[in-house]
Amino acid sequence: MHGLESVPGPDPLDAGVVRLRGHDQAPARTGVLDRGEQVTVPAAALLGRGTGSVVAPVVPVFDHPTTNLMVRYHKRLAGGCSPAVALADAQVTAASGGPDGWSIAAGFVCIGAA
Repeated sequence: MHGLESVPGPDPLDAGVVRLRGHDQAPARTGVLDRGEQVTVPAAALLGRGTGSVVAPVVPVFDHPTTNLMVRYHKRLAGGCSPAVALADAQVTAASGGPDGWSIAAGFVCIGAA
């Protein structure tokens, strides 16, 4: 995210919603940021540049276990739901699958506009 403020021309991050990839948040990849900063620093940079909301993992997540949650999230988003409502709906559905579903659902947050 460093240097975004110096990019000339129209704002390249003027997006309604950005979803950060789960494996980009793993501690081994960042090295210097603590867990909270790994989400808030990129989210703050994106929101500060005009992105409406950011959906991000708050713990390391793996692609396969989160596939159903993300598919449902994207379907609800495409259906007109706000990012927060789409994520909440996907989380409720995932959590109904028992303890594994709860851990998958709890792994994501939506920061920004509801």
